Amino acid sequence: KACIRKEKQLNKNPFCQPEGGGFSSGHKWGIFKWPSGIVRSCCPRPYVSCASTLARYAEIIMTNEHLNDHIIIGNTNKVVAILKRMELHFRRVGKWIPNHIERTAKAVILHRLLWAAANYLHIASENVDGHVSALALATRNLYELRLRTEYMIAFPANFSTWQAEVATDKIELLEGILGIQKNGENPEKHAVLKEEIVKIRQLLNKHSLKELKSIPSTASIAKELDKKDEHKSLFKLFSKLVHPSSLLVNDYDNFATQEAYQILQVHCQLYAWDIFTRTCNALAVPEDVRSFDFLMSEREHR
Repeated sequence: KACIRKEKQLNKNPFCQPEGGGFSSGHKWGIFKWPSGIVRSCCPRPYVSCASTLARYAEIIMTNEHLNDHIIIGNTNKVVAILKRMELHFRRVGKWIPNHIERTAKAVILHRLLWAAANYLHIASENVDGHVSALALATRNLYELRLRTEYMIAFPANFSTWQAEVATDKIELLEGILGIQKNGENPEKHAVLKEEIVKIRQLLNKHSLKELKSIPSTASIAKELDKKDEHKSLFKLFSKLVHPSSLLVNDYDNFATQEAYQILQVHCQLYAWDIFTRTCNALAVPEDVRSFDFLMSEREHR
């Protein structure tokens, strides 16, 4: 029933058309203003945890004309081709940014997020029809990168928080290594690790950053961005496919279905384009640099 209700909503207003506009009539992704509600609008509720629901959701996606105009679905060769082209395009723009955009904390962070998105597109393109966990990992990480990108652009104070996370993660990692080894074993190495922790904290103070008591969770970020429902459903699905859950281990063939692959393929592309468009908008990347000929993929496979 949840899926049927959602299908009716999709037929009425597939992209929710939030503030800021939506798709243009063209096929160059660089001129699109990505609708922030697009993924939330096609997300079944209250859950997508069984094979039948996955199949129904995949059917909704496959029959949605607006998605089919801009997202490659189903045909493995075409999906691989578009993911590889997206990766190359992201890297091309990623190489352009440092040479033409003023180096600021914002520019550096968004550039690195864009480059990370290209890396996960590469992983996805290599695993479109491989083990479902590999494709799910790429899709889930693109989802998280997309949340982070939107979060920092919406709330610029979080650029500093993101920088502080790097240092906090390093400190926690080094403290974890110290905890594994006993103090009596190799005291010289212990001293080196402790000294490194001190240097990291000094670096934080130098740049007026604070060590974080806790790292913001993906769930908390999704909640702040009003994406709680999407997170509960799709992120749960991605995680179930990534982790060696009992369901995946004991019922792989019935859970890692064609429909599951299609859902991952679609959202992998959606999240990547969301990251790309938000980054280009935030850094004012010119249209002639960011534009992408989507129809080329269709011409290549005729």
